[in-house]
Formats: sequence, structure tokens, C-alpha cells
Amino acid sequence: VNLTLVLGWRDGVQFRYQSEDDVRDVNDVPSSIEIALDAEEGSEVTVVGKVNAIIDHKTFSITDGEYAIYIYDGAGTYTDSAETPIAIGDVVEIVGERASYKGLQQVKFPTSLTVLTTQTFEDLPVLDGNTMDLSGDLSHLQGHYFTFTGVTMTAVTNPSYDNLQFTFTIGTQTFTAFYDGRLGNEELVAVLYDFAGEGSSKISEGTLVNLTLVLAWRDGPQFRLQQASDVQFPEPEPTYSYETNFTGADLPNNYSDGSFTDTNGLVWTYVHARNADSYGWGESRDGIMLRRADEPSSLEVTLTNGLSDFSIEYRKAYTGGTARTYEVHITNNGTTETYTIPVFGEGSGAQETIHTFTLSNLNLSGDVTVKILAVGSDGNQQATFNNFKWNDNSNT
Repeated sequence: VNLTLVLGWRDGVQFRYQSEDDVRDVNDVPSSIEIALDAEEGSEVTVVGKVNAIIDHKTFSITDGEYAIYIYDGAGTYTDSAETPIAIGDVVEIVGERASYKGLQQVKFPTSLTVLTTQTFEDLPVLDGNTMDLSGDLSHLQGHYFTFTGVTMTAVTNPSYDNLQFTFTIGTQTFTAFYDGRLGNEELVAVLYDFAGEGSSKISEGTLVNLTLVLAWRDGPQFRLQQASDVQFPEPEPTYSYETNFTGADLPNNYSDGSFTDTNGLVWTYVHARNADSYGWGESRDGIMLRRADEPSSLEVTLTNGLSDFSIEYRKAYTGGTARTYEVHITNNGTTETYTIPVFGEGSGAQETIHTFTLSNLNLSGDVTVKILAVGSDGNQQATFNNFKWNDNSNT
């Protein structure tokens, strides 16, 4: 332990502690960044950490794996004017002045910067902006990376000097994302703008995007872009012309072989399958349960007008801990393609998560047979399937 004690006396030397802060684990030592964040503005501080973000031509962030602070290299001595500028991943020791600018917590005007080769630091945890509460004060999270999935663009502007700025909305909150043009990342600029097309934006209000951003500050939270991979456009969900949910299939209570006709007139053939028991969908517990690879348990249908896209939902049934391993076989013109459904359901206990398996742009003509079957080791690995949706080759 590390101790902070006052000397008393009781028939000789006796040290006294007065609070729990006086006794600290030997490894529980404040980091240089933690100390700097608590230091008075204008004081000289020394910080050690790994460069984890570069938000403009003279400003970067370092982290010790728990805390982060920005560094403002006003003279560009170690950034844009340096022969070998600092780079993400460098471990550095920096001496400079504790400061803040429009709320951005920083060490400014470094008087020395030393690249260290003998120290390593963990990365900060990446925060999920979709699930965490963003309504409170976020200032203590400066320098952290956030991911945002399926957020809506609300505006895109080109304010000046090749800077790019847009807002995005998550829930009821709107945030600003900013790219500093002095970083010179032409690939990122091309993601958002097409300057060959007279500066027209490739994205507009209502566009859905996935974002990876680092939190900076400018009179409030301002997320920063650094590279092209920070902006991803998710594939749009296909719309389907046909659907069946196995309602009224009149499946047996015990595993058996058989067939049924769905509401679209398609004949489904099953092997060693049964009704969904209590592991189906909705109040009527729709779905069909497959059991194991021994037979193997399977569900099969033939579509007569080709196949372009399809999806099917599935979930774990019963509570056994065996991983569920299933495949989809698609046969057309005598050729069978095999697609693996991602492994799911491992671990003892019930799991209510509903997964979706999707294939798109198959462009198959004529008769197409779709078969879902259990694979892998023999033995129980029950799963239920429902909500089969598809487009034939006439309505891609």
C-alpha cells in the first residue's frame, strides 16, 4: 500500500491515518492525465499517454486507458511543422500548460515532447452512443470514441476552408460532427462531398449512417471525424413482396415428418420437426421447431418463379447449452449453394433473442428450392423458425 500518515506518539512512534484516502493500493496511483485534469489552469503539467485521436492539424488527444486529455501544439512543433509528426499509437511524455478552450480540456504549448518506446497503454473503451444516456454532462468523456448505428443525418454544410460539418439525431437529441479540412483527408471528404459535381453533398437530410467519432468540445459537445471509415452507409433493408408466418400450419406436438400448405399456396415439407411449443412468435406462438442433425431436422419449400432476396427469423428453443448450428441450402438448375447461419443459442438457459438471416441479390430464375436444416454433431439443438419473406425474380 501507499500511505499518507500523521505522526502521533503512544509510548513511542505511532502513525495515524485519518481517512480512507490515506491508504491506497500500490497500483492505485493517480495517472499523470488524471492529475493534469485536476490541475489549475496556467500551471505546468507533465502528462504521459498514447495518442488516440488527431482532430486537426495541431490538436490531438492522448489517453492512459482510463483518462484522456487534448494537446494543443500551437506552434506546430510536433504536428504539422514537424519533419516526423506524431501519429496515432505513439506513446509520448509532454510538458506544457494546463488550459481549456471553449470547454476543450487540454495541455497547450508543449515545451517538450518525448516519444517513449518502453511504455504501453490500453485503449479507452469505445462507448455505444445508441445505448448510453447522452442527455447529461459529457465533458468528462472528451477523447473517448463513440459509435452510433443507424442515426439520421439532419444537415450537411461546408462552412469554410474545406471544413465539413453535419448534424445527426439520435432519439430526441441532435449533435454536431465536424471535420477539420486541414487534416487533408481527401478520402473522407469524398465520402461526404463530390467536389467534381460542384460541391454537391452525397448525403442529405434523412440519410441513415453508422458513425465512429471522437468527442471533442466547442462550447458544448462536438464530435470529430478523422478518416473515411468513420462514416459508413448501412445497406438498406430490402422490401419483400411475399411473406408467410406459418399461421394455421397445424403442426404436430411431437417430432415427425410431414408437409403443410401456407397462405400463399406454397407446400412446405418438414423432417423431424414440430410446432414451436412456447418458443414461437406472438400470442399464438407461430413457428416451426427443428431439433437435431441426426436425421437431419429440416424445412423445405420450392419457389416456382425464381428468387432474388429472402429472409427468415429464428431463435433458440428450450434451454440446453449446445450451440445451434444450421445451414440454408439453395438449389437451382441442379446446383446447390450452401449458406451458414451464424452460430447462436450457446449457453444454458432460455434466450428470447430473435435473429434474422438474410440473402440478397440472388437473381435465380425458374424453380428454386430453399432448405433449412440442422448440421454439426448429433444431439438436441432445438431452434424455431418463422416469418419467411422473399422476392421472386420478377420483383427484385
